[in-house]
Amino acid sequence: MKYTDKELIDWLEERYGYGLINDDNGHWAVSGTGFQNVASGGDPEDIQTTFLVFKDEWRDSIREAIIAAIDDEESSNQEEIDFEEESLEVENESLTQEDMDILENDIINDEY
Repeated sequence: MKYTDKELIDWLEERYGYGLINDDNGHWAVSGTGFQNVASGGDPEDIQTTFLVFKDEWRDSIREAIIAAIDDEESSNQEEIDFEEESLEVENESLTQEDMDILENDIINDEY
């Protein structure tokens, strides 16, 4: 899928705890894996942040790094939906297809 630069920046701004990271060697990554001290208010303050970036997450451009993070998030979401569907099928074999469709819709929309 093609994204505009605005869509890429908007996507990144909507995620809390993600960092756009440069390795000082021309590579870029977006990571949400790591830790930082908790910011205590709405005003900017000094924090310490550590991100973990696996070597296969580095990209040659900012755009590529954000797109890879979007793809990874979508893949993770689909895996979660698939897992939930499998769990529902095993645990609730007596549900009708209509009930399953309602539950799947709730899971997709994060209303479960």
